[in-house]
Amino acid sequence: MLPRGPEQIVAALGVMAAGMAYVPISPSQPQQRVATIVSSPRLRFLLTDDPSPDHWAQAGVTVITFDEAPAGDQDVSLPAVGPADSAYVIYTSGTTGTPKGVEMSHGAVWNTIETVSRRIGLGPQDAVLGVSAFDFDLSVYDAFGTLCAGGTLVTIPESARQTPTTGSGRFNLTASPCGTRFPCCSRCF
Repeated sequence: MLPRGPEQIVAALGVMAAGMAYVPISPSQPQQRVATIVSSPRLRFLLTDDPSPDHWAQAGVTVITFDEAPAGDQDVSLPAVGPADSAYVIYTSGTTGTPKGVEMSHGAVWNTIETVSRRIGLGPQDAVLGVSAFDFDLSVYDAFGTLCAGGTLVTIPESARQTPTTGSGRFNLTASPCGTRFPCCSRCF
């Protein structure tokens, strides 16, 4: 549970490298929704920048602050991760309004990344503005499609995403044929 920014991407990569699936939770989601997701029986760890994370321990998860995570100084062997293994779980509201986890495998994610990147010609010359919230499934392509193509992922804080005029002039969205996710997708279909 981290705010928008590069830390989310680093955390997700670390979680997947450790052989686990990441579950993005936005701190701006309603507290009851967050509590329901965190109390999922399959959620074992919570990576957060919350300065007082103790209240999450009551949900039965091991809390790790983002600053503590890289403190490991031991050599570890990472598990092999295959196409059928889970990459991430995105929680939707479902038809009942109760959060429901939808699991995506590494193979399914890679098929999407490879197909879309090939169709739009995304490559190392491109910079993509990651506009999707990390708990929304389109963020997977924004982030990992860009990185897998060798491109530059530009992350912005939530306040800038919600108010597009904030930072106006800082980004040249026409510099890349991809610009943001929307022009990319319109060229695919």
